[in-house]
Amino acid sequence: MDIEAIFEKIISNLGKHGFPAKKVSFPKQSIENFVKKHDYDLTDVLDELHLNKDIYYKINDNQIIFSKTEFNEEKETKEDIDLSKLKNMDPSILKQQAESMMKNMSPEELNEIQRKFENLSSEEKQKIFEMAKNMGLS
Repeated sequence: MDIEAIFEKIISNLGKHGFPAKKVSFPKQSIENFVKKHDYDLTDVLDELHLNKDIYYKINDNQIIFSKTEFNEEKETKEDIDLSKLKNMDPSILKQQAESMMKNMSPEELNEIQRKFENLSSEEKQKIFEMAKNMGLS
């Protein structure tokens, strides 16, 4: 199998999972096994996929995340959310923006948000719930 056929197979599988509208992740091991089976190096294939097909990738633990847009490291590593910026926002606009952001998140990113929420103190969680209630979101 030539490199173009490998690209097309990967792109086809990405498409079945919502790409390019969404970031899509696959187990690193399965992609690595697939390219090795055809005598290619994983990093070489991913780099060529980026250069030739304009598909970005990021390797996280045991996953490879594919995106049609560049990964924003600052956004992805930001620990704090400034809730004061949300205070005067129209609830319907806030809801639309949140839904839009979540549609484009990988399962790993959604899990990270859930993990961060679970690690908040009871007081912090209550503050978020109160803000949502005051904005008519609950």
